Amino acid sequence: MTRLGEMQRKHPSIEFIGQTVRQRRLAMGLSQEDMADRVGVHRTYYSSLERGAYNFTVTVLFRLAVGLECEPGDLLPPRSMLANLPPVAPRRGRPRLV
Repeated sequence: MTRLGEMQRKHPSIEFIGQTVRQRRLAMGLSQEDMADRVGVHRTYYSSLERGAYNFTVTVLFRLAVGLECEPGDLLPPRSMLANLPPVAPRRGRPRLV
């Protein structure tokens, strides 16, 4: 458990996606603001995606791929980076029936 104010370590796979997105955006000659507009998100949220600060949804991944004119899989890390994934957040709402 971390104390308030301490930064948690980002998973390398999330950082990889952010770095890949940044490299592709720069290769296209786009600013973060331009890219955020293409993707349909706020610039500060987009910036956090490039930094790997959020475990974002598949929908955001699809939007990034459309904005970068690539396949979604082109943004994903190799399977070798997927060890020790962070835990899944607990479900909210009604309990699941078994």
